[in-house]
This record gives sequence, structure tokens and C-alpha cells, in this order.
Amino acid sequence: MIDEINKEIEIFLSSIINNKKNIDSIMEKCATSITDDLNKGHLTTNVCMITASILKINPKKLAEELKTRLKKINKFDNVEVAGPGFINISLKRENFASIIEYINKNKDSFGRSDIGKKNKIQIEFVSANPTGPLHVGHGRGAAYGDAIGRILESTGSIVEKEYYVNDAGRQIDILTASVILRLIKNDINNYFPANGYKGEYIDEIGKKLDKKLKIDDFKSISIKSCKDPEEEIDNIILELEKLNNNSWNLIKKFSLKEIVKSIEDDLKAFNVNFTWKD
Repeated sequence: MIDEINKEIEIFLSSIINNKKNIDSIMEKCATSITDDLNKGHLTTNVCMITASILKINPKKLAEELKTRLKKINKFDNVEVAGPGFINISLKRENFASIIEYINKNKDSFGRSDIGKKNKIQIEFVSANPTGPLHVGHGRGAAYGDAIGRILESTGSIVEKEYYVNDAGRQIDILTASVILRLIKNDINNYFPANGYKGEYIDEIGKKLDKKLKIDDFKSISIKSCKDPEEEIDNIILELEKLNNNSWNLIKKFSLKEIVKSIEDDLKAFNVNFTWKD
């Protein structure tokens, strides 16, 4: 609709200006845009003020002339002159309905442009710590981030959508300890720390581990009562690592791989694809 209005403006300008370069200059400098307040209509243009400054004429008088022309073509619900020479335009209901039909006819090309000019843009989103399945909040972030990426791609930008895998640090150690404690639960009276990861996925990871993996050393863990849950889980991590560092690292690597795969599968099912970086 903005393009249609600009065509009408250009026709109007050609009726009062003979110089094509001047018309092109005015069209380049003026703007037809969405209003910041629906009380001012749907669209607004400052073309009369730009033109008046060049031709040294009254902008409000010029705006009244353009208003008359736009009303005569009977494409808009209302056309008003506002302020020093703005033209505010209210669209008809069919103007909005017709754009839906246009979009449906031009599904592949609608909204596309080259204003991005192949700019390289990286968007990092979701990037949840790989310690468990994604939740609804992550899904919202995935939809939002992917939509931004698609919009930027449609403007000609070269977009890289990155998922940063934070696969180091204490949270991954808690994941590893949680898997091990579930594996040996029958040997430690089902003990489990308050700050361990408790989801069913922890048991599922344990079931997939290589049965030949040596975990007997972990069964000798010394369970000490501790009022501080943070201190409790930290003590468990340190002791499990000492009991069998090789098995600890193998379980850690496997658990991380399983979580990342489940996250990647969920996002693919959601039609969101990433470049994965750690």
C-alpha cells in the first residue's frame, strides 16, 4: 500500500513539477510510513513539507491539494492534513484483506529484499546448559530467535544461527554425579543429594551406558550428612572423581553427548537448525 501511495504522490508531483530530477530528489528525501498513533490514521507522509521547502511554497496549501487528489481516487477511508503539512491516511478494511490475498499469491517472494546486502550476522539463542531436556521457555526462545534469523535472511543477510554448548563447569559435573548415583542407588540406600538432577532422563542415560563400564569403585562412596545442599553436591563430585577418574570422565562424556543429542533432536522437530559450537 505504501508503494501505491508513493505512485500517486509521484503522479501528483509530476503535475506541478516539470523537472524529473527534482521529482526524483523529492521522492528520495520524503518518507511514507506507518503512523506512531492510530488516531493519526494508518500511514503518513511528509512529502508536502519536503516539496514546499524546495519549491518555496506553502506546505499546508500543497498538502490540501494532495489531499484532494488522494480522496478522488477513492482508495482510502480518510485523508487528512495534519500539523505543518503532513498527510495522514486511514485505510479501508479491504486494504488489509487484499494484502492477505497478495501474500498468498507471492508466498516465496513476499517481504524479501536486498537491504541486508549480504551482511554477515551471527545470532546466538537458546544455548541452554546441556544438563537436561529443553522446557517451554527454551521453546519460546527458539521460536523467537529463529524468526529473527529468517527475517534477516529474507533481507539478503548471511545469517549464522549459533547454539553455544556450555559443556564445562560445575553443572556438567552435577549431571555426571547424578547419573552415577542413579546407577549405584541400590548400593547406597537410594541416597540422592538435594541439588542433583532428578528427572527420568537421568535414569535413561544410565540404562544406555556400556554395561562393561566399571562403576563398582563408586559404590564405596562415603555419604556424609551436610546441611548445605551446595556443599553436599560439591563433596560428592570430588569423591566420585577420586574413586574412579577414568569412569567418571567416560560417563561425563557420554551423558553430555546424550543430552546434546536430545536437545538437537527436539529443535529439529521444532524446525530450528543451528551451527553447534562449544
